[in-house]
Amino acid sequence: MKRVAAVVFVAVLITAAVQADVIYNNFGPGDTYYLGNGWLVAGPDTGTSQSVAMPFTPSGSYTLDTATVAVGHINGTNSFDLALYDDASGLPGAALETWTGISAGAYQSPGGAETVVSVTNPLLASGSQYWLVATPGADDTRDAWMYTTGLTAGLFAYAQGGPWISYTDTLSAFRVTGSPASVPEPCTCALFALGALGLLRRRRK
Repeated sequence: MKRVAAVVFVAVLITAAVQADVIYNNFGPGDTYYLGNGWLVAGPDTGTSQSVAMPFTPSGSYTLDTATVAVGHINGTNSFDLALYDDASGLPGAALETWTGISAGAYQSPGGAETVVSVTNPLLASGSQYWLVATPGADDTRDAWMYTTGLTAGLFAYAQGGPWISYTDTLSAFRVTGSPASVPEPCTCALFALGALGLLRRRRK
């Protein structure tokens, strides 16, 4: 039992050292965003079918933890899907993880940021571009991915029932968090564990 307790103690210390970081964030303070308008995320029954993709590039290597988006529901079925895509020549490539059936907040209302939690925790490589993609959850869904507070402009992509098209205009509000992908070398872990076990033995004496 004493050996098991020591191993658990060491594992807790190592786990506590790993903390989630903000990989990308363009929300204003308190997850605020522009309430006036956003990019349409809608199904074909609305008259304008459209999906929207926003890019981000990690400055280090991480495993994905969460993604937060400001999507407001206008009318139709209140459901949208979110996905993480890799990059294919400057446009969304293949889906790495998908979250379906998300309910959006009210259109043009504050406090409507929705967060999804990663289950597969895909690796996000340092310096590689990735895309957060919002698609309608039903054919009659009509939502808006709200703009950033400062109406920040940049490159993003959209699709209207066909291939992705790159476009430069106001960006939508979102945040991505992750855990550092690098781990201590085996020798470091061993020394750390031996030190912790030594402290436990001293305390028992």
